[in-house]
Amino acid sequence: MGLMRAVLASAIAEGANFAGADLMSADLRYLHAAGADFSGASMQGADAAGADFTGAKWDGVKAQGLDLDSAQIDAGAAALLKDAKGLGAARTK
Repeated sequence: MGLMRAVLASAIAEGANFAGADLMSADLRYLHAAGADFSGASMQGADAAGADFTGAKWDGVKAQGLDLDSAQIDAGAAALLKDAKGLGAARTK
């Protein structure tokens, strides 16, 4: 699925399947993606500031430069998103 540079800001994508998707440089600010599957997705350089990723799946995600400033993520996801920027400013449950 090619969504490179897509604008999904403030969209509702709860439970969506983004597995293997190309989300490079996508605008995901304030995206509501609780329970979504991002396994194997390419998210390099995407802006996900303020997004809600509670319960999302991150296995094999490429997250270099993914901006997670003020995003909501599960505590266990931090290890899978270690290449993201703003990880320290993300809110964890």
